[in-house]
Amino acid sequence: EGGRVPKVVVRKRLKNFLTDELDKHTPREALRVVGHPGSDLRRLSQIDLGDVKRILVAIGPEGGWMDREMSMLKSFGFQHISLGQRALRTEVACAALVTLAHDRLASERA
Repeated sequence: EGGRVPKVVVRKRLKNFLTDELDKHTPREALRVVGHPGSDLRRLSQIDLGDVKRILVAIGPEGGWMDREMSMLKSFGFQHISLGQRALRTEVACAALVTLAHDRLASERA
């Protein structure tokens, strides 16, 4: 958006990131989403953005997140969204979800 490159943070320890760093990277009023394979989850386009101006996306390992990780993310305000039925390579999932987030924000502003 506006020529800015999205900020990317890579961490090996999810719990440490969520408890120690999450609020430094994004305000509470930002939409927090976590991509996961599966058709039973909502798509980003189905979420009402309201006054949201920023979207924080969480991308996990290839094959998806473990159930306990998904629960942990949910407890920190992340909404689970589908990236389709197939598991994506991590770098593909990153590009796809960042593109979807930018497009979604742009369509809300139009």
